[in-house]
Amino acid sequence: LLLFLCILATTTTPDNPTALISRLFDALQPKLLGMVMKSLLLSIAIKLRDRHERKIVAVGLCKLALSTPSILLTTGNSEDESLFVAMVGTLLVLLTNATTTS
Repeated sequence: LLLFLCILATTTTPDNPTALISRLFDALQPKLLGMVMKSLLLSIAIKLRDRHERKIVAVGLCKLALSTPSILLTTGNSEDESLFVAMVGTLLVLLTNATTTS
């Protein structure tokens, strides 16, 4: 699921797949994408072993975060800030591991 979402987020099509992902999650519950990213996707991302998968996930998570303003715009809420800090930490781990291991 994680790789699928990240590959979908990085595809370049006339329709913005990242906005579609965000709308699908937010249609179910506001800020659901952020909650799923924080509680599930980021913890799975750190456990990836293959360097290509780590790079795909790092790019996909960046694209999701940058294309979804609700994830990056914090309202002073500690949950929003902790999601942003968790994303940055996960990306650093993914990119560090991707360059040091094969």
